[in-house]
Amino acid sequence: MKMASKKDEAKIKYNPHKVAALLGFAQKSGHLAAGDGAVMETVKAGKARLVIIAEDVAANSREHLVKVLERKNIPFYVWQDKIHLGVFVGKSPRGALAVLDQNFANILMDLLSNRQSGKEE
Repeated sequence: MKMASKKDEAKIKYNPHKVAALLGFAQKSGHLAAGDGAVMETVKAGKARLVIIAEDVAANSREHLVKVLERKNIPFYVWQDKIHLGVFVGKSPRGALAVLDQNFANILMDLLSNRQSGKEE
């Protein structure tokens, strides 16, 4: 029986349904902060491992959040809109989500980076 290598494990195909499901699991397990204020608190406290920003967040809000994330060296992606981010975590529309668990963050970054590099299948 062939075991999957680390290289094989890193090649997670982008699937928006997987991303949505993982965000829901992170929320249910208490490893996610949802909403601009909650995200900023976790970022400033050093708890955020990954931040997902809605595509339709106001430009000023996005610029401010991105500056803080870059200063703190926290990875982030701009993905989906506020309505979808809220739905994925069982809440009203949310402008940003912060993943607090490194394992969830690693998997989400693999999925979202494949999308960013054009590896959608």
